[in-house]
Amino acid sequence: MTELVFAKKCVLPTDAAHVLQSLHMAEAFALAGAKTYFFPGVKGKDDPSRRAELEKAVANLGISPEIADEWAVVPGNHAGVYGFRFRVAVATLRYARPEAVFYARDIGEAMFLCRLSTMPGAKFRFVFEMHEILHEQAGNAAQKDDFRRMEQAVLDAVD
Repeated sequence: MTELVFAKKCVLPTDAAHVLQSLHMAEAFALAGAKTYFFPGVKGKDDPSRRAELEKAVANLGISPEIADEWAVVPGNHAGVYGFRFRVAVATLRYARPEAVFYARDIGEAMFLCRLSTMPGAKFRFVFEMHEILHEQAGNAAQKDDFRRMEQAVLDAVD
């Protein structure tokens, strides 16, 4: 069985299209037969309220509750804390599941995987779904250079 680490940060509840699409993508990977590791952030005061919020979201989207039960819900009330816990979870899998495919669709998460790929240990497979060439859309020269460097680093590291 293929294992896939879906390195996509997202926080619920939301109506942001990219988050809702990512929930469906996580479900699709699992339906295709991949053991899918996914770490949605969910706002709530405790684990039961966060799990209830996730259940509500997946019910509204028609996502299989059995698949969503496999996702590791991370507290999403504070962006910085969620981001830290998300990165720890993904980095842990880099060592615990080096045979997994690590998949990113945003440049921030792709850069994180790029940095993980330079750490000691077995090489892991890294895929980046590049939606756009960000450096061509940048508003100023400094931003253009930053995006160009990030994109090149990621493209050099991906499989």
